[in-house]
Amino acid sequence: MTIRTARESDAIAIFRVLTEVAPEIPVRLDTEDRQKKILDRVEECCKGSISWVALDKSRKVVGFLLGEEHSLGSREAPGVELPYGGVLKANRDDRQFSNLLTNAKGLGRPLYATVKDANSGAMAARLIKAGFIKQQSSVFPDESTFVWIPSAFSECYPPSPAV
Repeated sequence: MTIRTARESDAIAIFRVLTEVAPEIPVRLDTEDRQKKILDRVEECCKGSISWVALDKSRKVVGFLLGEEHSLGSREAPGVELPYGGVLKANRDDRQFSNLLTNAKGLGRPLYATVKDANSGAMAARLIKAGFIKQQSSVFPDESTFVWIPSAFSECYPPSPAV
């Protein structure tokens, strides 16, 4: 397996993987309008250098982690929002999601992720295992926000207290 930076040409392959893992996240793709909005977001994420793909031996995209620039509140460090990530079920034994997160951490910038309470892929537990901290509040009551702060930022921008 190989991890590399996502390219604009990967957007359709990433969207195919996202379509398969959407019920676990959960993200609704039940209308053409929703599909278009998500595909547009995938395409936008692939234009930068803060999204990654996992490739199998035949160089097929089997996983992804999308990144977007993040700067919200005055107490938060500018960093990278991780809006969507996932790996095809057939490729999950290869620790690809952990490898994707390692690439994101390699940026040396704070990482932010929001996980819906209805997520059935144990994403919250995966993030905590990877060193993310659950925050006290989220924008919506049916989700949790997580942050990973690299040591270079920990004194300047402490995350809000964990739950």
